[in-house]
Amino acid sequence: GGRVTVSASLSDVWSILTDYDNLSTHVPNLVESTTVPPSMGPGRRRLYQKGAQKIAGFSFGASVTMDMEERFYDAPTADGLGVAEMRKVVFKCVDSQFFKTFDGSWTVTESRPQAGGQGGGGGGGDA
Repeated sequence: GGRVTVSASLSDVWSILTDYDNLSTHVPNLVESTTVPPSMGPGRRRLYQKGAQKIAGFSFGASVTMDMEERFYDAPTADGLGVAEMRKVVFKCVDSQFFKTFDGSWTVTESRPQAGGQGGGGGGGDA
């Protein structure tokens, strides 16, 4: 897994992360990201993504269809983990010619304000 810290509010990071139809404008080598049927209810989406890049002069492309589930954690849970707020996107591969599995999650947390300062936004993910 990895961790990325950014100077942005949790709501700003969450807005970008869950704007599935526009993710390709923010994620390098992601050429397409589109929500597809069926509608799965609030906080759940099916997403088709296609990525491409050149490796040693050869073009490589892969696609995957995933079910996305957005999770919001209550204040006592976030507080117990030492953060002010926490949300998570869990994804699971449902179809791909290229990947046997492509499951994981992205967790976004907002730090507690520091004494004499301000807390920062942040995010991390494990794929």
